Amino acid sequence: MKCKYLKDQVSIIDSKEFNGAYKTSNSIYSHSYSYYRSAKETDKYNTHFTVHPTDKGTGEFTKFHISLNFSKTGIRNAKIFYVNGECTGFDDENLMHDERIKFENLFKEKEEAFNEIARQFWKKVQDVDKNKLRFNNDPNDLRYRKHIQQIKKTVEDNLLSREGVTAIDIDYKVKKGIVTKELAIIVFVKKKFDIDEDLQIPKKIQGIKTDVWEGDFSAYEYAEKVSPQPVKDLLVDPIANPIIGGISVGPFDLDIYGTLGMVLDTNFGMQMLISSTHVLASGPHTSPGDPISQPALPMGGHFPESLAGSYYMGFIGQPHNIDASLATIPTRNATSKTIQGIGNTRGHDVTFPGDDVAKYGRTTQFTSGKVVSDTFTCVINYPNFGAMTYYNQLRIQSNNPYNAFSQPGDSGSMIVNEDREVVGMLMGGGQANGGQYHTIANPIDDIIRTFEANGVRFV
Repeated sequence: MKCKYLKDQVSIIDSKEFNGAYKTSNSIYSHSYSYYRSAKETDKYNTHFTVHPTDKGTGEFTKFHISLNFSKTGIRNAKIFYVNGECTGFDDENLMHDERIKFENLFKEKEEAFNEIARQFWKKVQDVDKNKLRFNNDPNDLRYRKHIQQIKKTVEDNLLSREGVTAIDIDYKVKKGIVTKELAIIVFVKKKFDIDEDLQIPKKIQGIKTDVWEGDFSAYEYAEKVSPQPVKDLLVDPIANPIIGGISVGPFDLDIYGTLGMVLDTNFGMQMLISSTHVLASGPHTSPGDPISQPALPMGGHFPESLAGSYYMGFIGQPHNIDASLATIPTRNATSKTIQGIGNTRGHDVTFPGDDVAKYGRTTQFTSGKVVSDTFTCVINYPNFGAMTYYNQLRIQSNNPYNAFSQPGDSGSMIVNEDREVVGMLMGGGQANGGQYHTIANPIDDIIRTFEANGVRFV
C-alpha cells in the first residue's frame, strides 16, 4: 500500500479498503500471498502495508509478518511477527528514532486490529489449495524452470566454447522487441553476425527454445585510466575509522579500486575485511600479508597512512565458483556487519528471481533492484587474472530504468534483501539486449561454504 504518512498506512486496519485479497509474490520460488491496497494518485511516498509469509520456497506456511515500510526501497521498515497466526513480537531496529516512537505508539493502540488482520490472513492461506497454483507448463512453475535448468547445465559449456558467446541463462524470449511469456535458454553474444549454419545457435535445445541477446560482461573494479564520469563525488576519500562496508578499497601495487563489502567476525576472534578478489588482489602473485589500502589509491590512498588490512586468502573462478577474498585488520577500528547507507545487516539468506534487493557501492552508492535470475553462467575476462567461468550466478537489474544497479568500482558490494540479510556479493556486470544494465553477483552461500571449507567461519 502506498500512503503519505504512517497513520494513513495503519488506517486501513479499520477500513473496508482492506479487503483481504491476496496475490502471489513476484518470487517464482515462493508461493506467497499479500494483502494489498492499490496506490492512489495523491500518494507521496512509496511506503506500504503488507502481510506475507516468510517461509520462502516451501509452500508451507507457519511464519509470516506484517510489514510497515518507511522508505521507497523497503530498507527502513517495522515488522510484526506471527507464528501459526499468533503474534510473537515486533522488530523496529532499523527505523529512525522518531519513526520508532510513532510505530510503537501505534502498535500499542492498534495491536488487536493488527492481530485480527493476521488471523484473517492465516485463515486465507489455510483455505488456499496450493497444488492448484502452479502448472507444469506455466513459465512460473518451479518444476518447469528446474527442467530447463537441467537442460542448460548439459549444454552451457559447449555453448560457451563457441566464438563470441559470453554467457548463458534462462529468461523470457523476446520477439520483435517485446518480452513474451515463454521461457527460453538465453545465449549472450558479443555481437550478432551472420555465420555458417552449422555454427549457429540452434533454435531449440532438447525441445526448449533459445534466444540470442547481444551482451558482454566484465569485472567491476575501477582503474585509474578509466574516465571518472560515471563516479559520484570522485574526490579523495577520507581514511575511515572505524572501517565499515561500502567504502573504497584496493591493493597498494595497482591503481584500481572497488568496494569493501563489510567487516566480518570470525571463529578465531579476529575481524576481517571481505571484498572481491579482483579488488583486494592485484593478480595471481598476491600473497598473504600484502597490504590493503583504504581509501584505494585512486581515491587518495598512500602508504603507510592508508594501510587498512593485510591480504589473508582468496578465491577466483573455478573450482570454487566465487570471486571473494579476506584481509585482516592490523591497526584500525572496525564495525562488523554494517554497511554505509544500509546500516546493520541481519545474517544471510538465499534469494530467488523476483526478490527485491539493494546495495551500497563506492561508485553508484545506494541503489535498489530486482533479482532476475539465479542461473546466470558467464565468462569474465579479468585484466590481471585471465578468463574465468562462473556458473549459476545472480543476475540483477535496477528498479530505475534510467540508472544501472552498479557500475565499475562497485565490485565487492554486499547485496541485501528487504530484511537486510546478505544474499550475494557483487562481482561485475555489463550491458545486454538493447542497452539494459545487468549486474552479476556471487550467491552468498557459495562464499560462506568456500571459506568454511578453508577454516574460516563467520560468526
